[in-house]
Amino acid sequence: MKAWKIQKVFGDLVYDLRNRGLLPVAALLVVAMVVVPILITSSAEKAPPPAPPGEEVSVPETETAVVAYNPGLRNYRERLSKLQSKDPFKQHFAGSTSAAAELGDTLSVTTGGSASLGSSGGGSGSTPTTSGGSGGSDQKTIVQTKYVTYDLNVAVGPAGSLRTRRAVQQLSFLPSESTPVLVFLGIAEGGGKAMFLVSSDVSAVSGEGSCMPSDSSPCEILVLRRGAVENLTYDPDGKVYRIKVLSIEKTVNSQ
Repeated sequence: MKAWKIQKVFGDLVYDLRNRGLLPVAALLVVAMVVVPILITSSAEKAPPPAPPGEEVSVPETETAVVAYNPGLRNYRERLSKLQSKDPFKQHFAGSTSAAAELGDTLSVTTGGSASLGSSGGGSGSTPTTSGGSGGSDQKTIVQTKYVTYDLNVAVGPAGSLRTRRAVQQLSFLPSESTPVLVFLGIAEGGGKAMFLVSSDVSAVSGEGSCMPSDSSPCEILVLRRGAVENLTYDPDGKVYRIKVLSIEKTVNSQ
C-alpha cells in the first residue's frame, strides 16, 4: 500500500475518533498495550528463587494437597453381610400377646346410621361387635363376633288414620312413596332413638321429637325416641300427618 493511502486512512481514523470524543480512550489503550507487557515481565523477574533441596517449605492453608491412599483388597463379605437374604416365611420380630388379649376384652366396633348422635345402626342393617378374653399366659384368646340389628316399628299416616308399619327399611318413604313426608335414616344411641329426614314441603312440625340442628327452621332431621309422637303439616295436600315410634327391637346374632 502506498504511503499517501496509509496517511489518509490514519488521518480519517483520527478525525472520526476526535469527532466522537474517543481519541483520549484510544490513546490510553495504545499506552496500556505498551506498558502492561513490560510490567508483567518485570514482576516475573522478581519472583522468589526456589527453595534449596532438603529444606522444608510451608504449604498455605488455601492450597490443596493430594494424599495417596491405597486401601488394598477388601473382603466383600464384610461389606455385604447386612444385605443377606432372609426367609419371608420366618418370623423375625416377636410381638407381645398381652396387648392383643387386652384389646380383645375391650374392642367394640359400631357401624351404620348417623355419626352425629354417636353409635347408631339401621333398621334392617347390622352392627358388628367383637369381644373376647384371656384367662392367663397359657390360655388362648377366643374372639367372637356379634352382629346387632334393629327393627323399627311405627304407626304413621294422616292424623286419625294411622297405619302400622313394621321392620321399616332404611331410606324408606313414610307414610308412602306417593306421600314422602319423611325418610327413615336409621337408629341412633344404641337403639334408643330413630332419625328421619323431613321433606322440604313440610311447613310445620310439632310434638315430642327434636330437630337437628336445633336452630334449623323448618326442621331438617327429626329425632324420635320410643313412644314419641310427632305431627307434620304437608303443604302439597294441606293435611297433617302423624308418626309414632311404637318400638325399636334389638337382635344379636353370633357368628
